[in-house]
Amino acid sequence: MKIACIDSSAQHRLILKSLLESAFEACRSFIGHAEAISIVPYSIDEIAIQRKPDVCIVGPGFTADQAAGVCLQLRKHFTSGAEIPGLLGTGALSMPEIVPIFVVVSHEIHELRTLRRFEQIAADVFHSGDRPARIVHKILQCGKSARRTRAGKTVAVCGVKGGVGATSIS
Repeated sequence: MKIACIDSSAQHRLILKSLLESAFEACRSFIGHAEAISIVPYSIDEIAIQRKPDVCIVGPGFTADQAAGVCLQLRKHFTSGAEIPGLLGTGALSMPEIVPIFVVVSHEIHELRTLRRFEQIAADVFHSGDRPARIVHKILQCGKSARRTRAGKTVAVCGVKGGVGATSIS
């Protein structure tokens, strides 16, 4: 699972990354079997050119207004027309997948007003001193549901002809 840490400066991104790494480390014995986690710090400009992550986390280096703007920008970027995979086998357009966006805020602005502001654009809001189990549980829960499964095809071959090791399908 690829987790993108987005914050206002490189220093804040590294602090957010270490916060998440320590949360996952604290919960390692309780997680059980989970897929590998890759926590990558990005600026808002870098995320536009990278492969789409499974989860985005906007850090506490932003003010509440800036964080809301970043969340809206991420939502717009990940649901743009370029992300629509085209026609499915049934002929209907498929819907773009939504990348869960979490917001980490400082203790000073973690209040009801901030929570209400982010309820439409973020999956959840944490504060920097939140319990590691809550953070890890929410990230793993949303990351699992957001993960894309690739469509495959099964081909059954009857009456193949060919030599040893050379199967031909006609």
